[in-house]
Amino acid sequence: MKCTFVAIGAENISLEVLSAMLKQHGHETELAYDQGLFDDKNYLFMPRIARLFDQREKVVDDVVASKPDLVGFSVMTPTLTWALDIAARIKRRIDVPIIFGGMHPTTLPEQTITNDCVDMVCVGEGDYALAELCDSIDRGEMDTSIRNIWFKSGSAVIQNEQRPLVADLDTLPWPDKELFAPHVPIKNYYLAVTSRGCPYACTYCSLSFQAKQIAKLGGKRLRERSPESVVAELKAARAKYGFEWVDFRNNTFTANKKWVMRFLELYKAELGLPFKAFAHPSTMDREMAFALKGAGCFGIQLGVESYSEEVRKAILNRHETNAEVTRTCDAMDEAGLPYSIDYILGIPTQTETELLEAAEFFLQRKMCYRVSPFLLEYLPKLDIVKHGLAHGEITPEDVGALESGQHNHYLSTGSIGKDPVKLRFFLGYRFLFRLIPFLPARACRFLIRRKLFRLLPYLPSDVLIRFLDVMMLFRRHDRDAFTYAKNYAYWLRTRLRRRGARQAGDTPNETIMDRARPVVAG
Repeated sequence: MKCTFVAIGAENISLEVLSAMLKQHGHETELAYDQGLFDDKNYLFMPRIARLFDQREKVVDDVVASKPDLVGFSVMTPTLTWALDIAARIKRRIDVPIIFGGMHPTTLPEQTITNDCVDMVCVGEGDYALAELCDSIDRGEMDTSIRNIWFKSGSAVIQNEQRPLVADLDTLPWPDKELFAPHVPIKNYYLAVTSRGCPYACTYCSLSFQAKQIAKLGGKRLRERSPESVVAELKAARAKYGFEWVDFRNNTFTANKKWVMRFLELYKAELGLPFKAFAHPSTMDREMAFALKGAGCFGIQLGVESYSEEVRKAILNRHETNAEVTRTCDAMDEAGLPYSIDYILGIPTQTETELLEAAEFFLQRKMCYRVSPFLLEYLPKLDIVKHGLAHGEITPEDVGALESGQHNHYLSTGSIGKDPVKLRFFLGYRFLFRLIPFLPARACRFLIRRKLFRLLPYLPSDVLIRFLDVMMLFRRHDRDAFTYAKNYAYWLRTRLRRRGARQAGDTPNETIMDRARPVVAG
């Protein structure tokens, strides 16, 4: 049988692992892909331009043309309305069962399955559940007792229990990169994940909900593949795709020091490619910083989120001290290891004093090449929602809207956009923090002392932010930003070629590259 996956905006390793599992079971997979140009639900959000590049009908055409026996979506809250729209369009064209999986259906299965276009919901991990479902469809009779999957049965819903988590990740197949290869220029960089879960449970992160599920199911909060398995995958993929660098998208790559040091030893000896990764302030020390630098790391994305210890502890469930944050940054500064800092604006109880102290902290960093300030975006069923309600930042009506996917993107106005005064206040600091790595410290302190940065939100904010994004392309440490721009150039060229071919009435080879091709198992 054939399962057609549908995705938007970015390569999805979860779908790639599911595809590899299905192929192991003798099934076919295909991808219908919406690049979501200028509204990719991930980084770039320019809705006026995005409307010019909308290709939802093409995505539906690709699904229909693939003649699927099952259609699967991996859904996050920001992609929910898009997924429901595509699924409804598919249902109007063909009679095919549709399953929603991912974090949003996992947190809100009861609400998700009520949608007419959704036949099944996968709650939690889908590796073995989806394979069992496809096996049953292939036999000619869908099994509605599969653990982790909820099924509609007339007017009722069959709510099957969850199975234990996959304990040994090395037993899973490597991601099926061929699923996305026709759409994503993998030669530019390789997206990799070496673990599942996280040792932390930050209130604003969906993994905090997952942590509660793990407590019920048993198992480890952090599960890692062996260093040997990861290196073997990377070597095989490098021989096939010839990519330039590796982007490790673990939630906290540095969570297990013993694992990291062993992995870096193997990686440096057998690949030695540049790479970047995520880190938590409590998991980085001088030894690790030097080891990362020596193995080819060109960037660490460090989640600081707030410079107030009280806000971090009481609101974000982050217990590291400012001294720890400083030691981590000092270690990377000493090692010559470039890093960026993530920061959240609009947290309940956040004060201007905190933001000014954060700005001064950023000004003292030597190797920080980017400060990434995000406007707080509440997500369903997370504890940050309780704090927002308790402090009057959001209302029960707001909660209902965000659970339906009706909310603003964290790269635009986040969840604070309805208050123009508050929005301008935080946008001012967003511009200031973005400017700090570009300007001399003396110039930044002048802006702060005179509070001139408060005037910036009155300028065309989208234009100013995009200007800073373009400036990042010319900074020597921002390899990921430069690669993102290269990918966008690739997608734009492909789209324009396809549009030109359609107008000319033919289909050159370049247009075929923008379509997913089926890959048969075995």
